[in-house]
Amino acid sequence: LDTVGTGGLAGLLALTHHRSGAHHLNDVATHPARRGRRLARLVCGTVTAQSLAAGAPAVTLGMYADNDAARALYAALGFTCVRGQTSGRLHP
Repeated sequence: LDTVGTGGLAGLLALTHHRSGAHHLNDVATHPARRGRRLARLVCGTVTAQSLAAGAPAVTLGMYADNDAARALYAALGFTCVRGQTSGRLHP
């Protein structure tokens, strides 16, 4: 997402198509100076709707478990947690 006249990149989202036909949202990010303007909601909602309209049987994504803002956004868009993953304890 590049907002014309605002000085550059506002956010980004990459979309991966799986062999199953499902689409996966990758690397969703909003520039810190442009957060709070519902840009991620607009982009994720639009790409999700377009993917489903194009025949994708599902749209998936991953997120960091402690990202409460992302969790609220994705829940508002209708995403549900199907599977959680954790890593082992990291040692210095």
